[in-house]
Amino acid sequence: MAPTLRSLTELGITEIDLTANATRMELPDGSMITGQTTYQRANGTTGTVANTTLVTDTAGYRVVEVVGTDGVNRVVTQTGYGGMRLAA
Repeated sequence: MAPTLRSLTELGITEIDLTANATRMELPDGSMITGQTTYQRANGTTGTVANTTLVTDTAGYRVVEVVGTDGVNRVVTQTGYGGMRLAA
């Protein structure tokens, strides 16, 4: 199913504070959150929105590595996204 573009009104958002705070967080993939602020919904509840700087890869793909354990052994799972090319 293709994503649908919806207006702020359709989403029930009535107000967005345009002044972000000084939050600074580096995410595991190197992307950054460089500020956060809030928005108000028509039902009176609030949500959080963030300024972000997303990491890109010039090769056009991304590999996510998760390291864990099965109780005995170290387990590494790698998942690739995008147009990965395998070398011959």
